Amino acid sequence: MKKTTTQLCTLQNPLVRITFWGLFLLGFSSSYAKSPSASKGSEPLLDVAITTCAPLAEAALVQPVRSGVWSNSAIWPGGNLPTERDDVQVPAGITLTLSGTCRAQSIRVMGTLNANTQTNGAGIDLRTKYIMVMGTSAELEIGTEEDPYLNRNNCVITLTGNDRNEMIPGTNPQVNSKAIMVMNGATLELHGKPKVSWTNLAATAAQGATQITLREAVNWEVGDEIVLTSTTVDWQQVDEATITQLSADGKTITLAEPLNYQHVGGEKTFTRSKDNKQWTAEVFGEVGLLSHNIKIQGDESDNDRGFGGHIMIMKGTTAHAENIELYKMGQKAILARYPWHWHLNEDQAKGSYIKNSSVHKSYNRGVTIHGTDYATVEAVVAYDHIGHGLFLEDGGERFNTIKNNLFFSSRRPKGGEELTPSDNQFNAPQNRTPSTYWITNPNNYFDGNVAAGTEGTGFWFAMPESPLFATGSLPYFNGVEPYKEPLGSFTNFVVHSSKNGFDLFDRLNDDHSIRANWGWAFEGKQYLRNGLLYANNTAVYCGLNVGGGPTQDIIFEDCIFTDNEIGTMLAANLAFENCLFNADMDLNI
Repeated sequence: MKKTTTQLCTLQNPLVRITFWGLFLLGFSSSYAKSPSASKGSEPLLDVAITTCAPLAEAALVQPVRSGVWSNSAIWPGGNLPTERDDVQVPAGITLTLSGTCRAQSIRVMGTLNANTQTNGAGIDLRTKYIMVMGTSAELEIGTEEDPYLNRNNCVITLTGNDRNEMIPGTNPQVNSKAIMVMNGATLELHGKPKVSWTNLAATAAQGATQITLREAVNWEVGDEIVLTSTTVDWQQVDEATITQLSADGKTITLAEPLNYQHVGGEKTFTRSKDNKQWTAEVFGEVGLLSHNIKIQGDESDNDRGFGGHIMIMKGTTAHAENIELYKMGQKAILARYPWHWHLNEDQAKGSYIKNSSVHKSYNRGVTIHGTDYATVEAVVAYDHIGHGLFLEDGGERFNTIKNNLFFSSRRPKGGEELTPSDNQFNAPQNRTPSTYWITNPNNYFDGNVAAGTEGTGFWFAMPESPLFATGSLPYFNGVEPYKEPLGSFTNFVVHSSKNGFDLFDRLNDDHSIRANWGWAFEGKQYLRNGLLYANNTAVYCGLNVGGGPTQDIIFEDCIFTDNEIGTMLAANLAFENCLFNADMDLNI
């Protein structure tokens, strides 16, 4: 039940005495709070209502007296800039422009918090415990689609704090601090300098090399940080590198340090003698861009315990993010604290997206779509994350567009540090967790995605019989049966350097644990088309499909299997049409 309350709060400040209204209460469903699996299951229902609250203890509330640039002392009461001891509030009708060094204990935005997009303007160094953007007139804007943030000086937003028990005041049940939260009709616009998100090698880069050649021209710059995926069965053979020089054609890159590993780039054509049908296996390792000129990060205070920042996009809001970097985000083993997270948007995420961005060194997943339809995740590089990478959380998620993404280095949580049982439940040849793309509802649009290395599984289909937890409690999802849903589409995929490439025919129990072999009860033929599967321990595993539909109607069509230790391990029938199975391409994979 959602409850609305109001209370007048008066604070004493050496600079100004302010009486204020209108902070926010976050209410969760009582059914989830009573669930015995609440600490390890999917996150609870989150309603938002207007209320009041106090700021963090012993902080002064400060708000600008008129619109202007943060660094201009004249817009602040008493002429004093806010400090890390102040709670800053941006009222409706006020535009506060970030520039230079900006400090606050917290920031609540009911007006506009934006940035100067001039190419040679001052950069932004903002440190705060959280930013709450709330209300229909509220907006956090760092660039727009038409006028992106092109500043040569970066915008860096650092979310601070090392206390895992510190919560945002006024939330009930409480939400962990170290966050950007977008709610109650607010808008989030983050648009960095447009750059190619990732591409492929044009030729093999030898161990010890300091130059690499790419298949397409890139607009990367000296000082940019990049990452090269493994191209062997050892998923950990990844190189991070810094660019020191680019050729005029944008295809040859000089690196600051020699590569630790070889990264393969080559191709081979195979011809079937009876009808001269040909397949060309193109094995060119991926190269992803990590650095962007808008960077949102957790601080350095709690790396060992994995307490990073998180971004939460609520129902009724607008969220557009492209060409941004998310670093040291996610909060290990804490529910709903992910680097980028659509939370129970139902059908109200149409047009919302994250594109051409990076997520790296995440302590809790990569990108999460939870109880949300119609969102877009495109050309995201997600590298080095704990637990599932692309996370369809409760099984109700449908009609989302997931395309041209590069996710890899998905790590298994240590025992006791898993968020859900499915993160580290199995470690056997036929089932290995976690999954780089965790698919709990197949009725989404997958195209051009790459799973480029994990100690678990690249793509895993594990569907509950009905949406779980908070998603299942929403009327919008009534009647949805994830295990009976068809594939939206699944095309042009690559999976390599994974313990398992694909795992099919599993379901989810009510506590988010995996019910192995229970299957997928779809109707009609389901095609996985134009795939490349190489350098996996096992390319495809499928379970028994005990409670599912006709397994021969799942068809891998026009796919290439090469240089896998095991091509298929099948406990039920699948169909493979016009597929190539090859043992060794002689590329030293």
